[in-house]
Amino acid sequence: MLILDITNRYYSIYKLRSNLHTLKSQSKELIAQIDRIKKFYESGLATQVEIDKLQAVYENNQYLVANTNMQLITQVENIRLATGIKVDELKENRYREPKNIKYEAYETSKIISTKAKAIEQSAKAVDAGYMPQVVVSDSYRHSTYGGVQSGGFEGLLVEEENRLNLSIGMRIFDNGKMKKDSEALRYQKLALESNAIYAQEEQKMHFRLAKSRLQTLKNKRKSTQSALRASRSTYNVIVKKFDAGAVDNIAYLDALNKLTLAKARDKTTQYDYEIAKSIYYYYAGKDPKEFIK
Repeated sequence: MLILDITNRYYSIYKLRSNLHTLKSQSKELIAQIDRIKKFYESGLATQVEIDKLQAVYENNQYLVANTNMQLITQVENIRLATGIKVDELKENRYREPKNIKYEAYETSKIISTKAKAIEQSAKAVDAGYMPQVVVSDSYRHSTYGGVQSGGFEGLLVEEENRLNLSIGMRIFDNGKMKKDSEALRYQKLALESNAIYAQEEQKMHFRLAKSRLQTLKNKRKSTQSALRASRSTYNVIVKKFDAGAVDNIAYLDALNKLTLAKARDKTTQYDYEIAKSIYYYYAGKDPKEFIK
């Protein structure tokens, strides 16, 4: 899960950078409008209240800039802490669009299943201890006695011998020790199989959710892009009217605020989609790093 955490922090940095850029642009816009209204005020065409309203929005915007910058520094430090790497510069990357991705169980699930099979074999070996143990051995010997003085005992000397031995052993009583050992191993096997099944079902569930999340964010991105175009169009119309004195600063500030939010939402959705792709690859049983463009 470390790679997902780092990916989330990585794109969170880009979300914050995007918001910071938007807020700084808004500050420049507000300064320009404050200066313009001040000139109108000097000419008697605007009031101090109008200047104060714009100034208050500007000061609040500066606070948001400082707060966002602090969040950005925190995320960078968190990445350094998690990876042990000092982050001086980040290169913006994207994940490839998921196409023809086949689900594959985690390697850990496969390892658990293999362990369960090995324990089952150990249990069978323990059970075999109660079975009769039969040992058969066959030996053959050939001897030559040429030149040996037998002293009349030639018939007692054996030149060839073929011996077959059969032994049978069986455990009669062990106070149930092997049976208990076998049961313990089988319980371990059942526990591992249960863990493996749960892990795979959990992975499949997250994979399905990740797939749905991708589609949801695709639709959301279309929505945020549409909203951004509408907000930009409205802002361009309002700012021209504001410059001409046809609308007041309340209408202008409302249009500016809506444009700022629309930009932030669009960028946030864009980076959320990248995070969603990494999650999708991860729960598909893949290494997300292999799918970076």
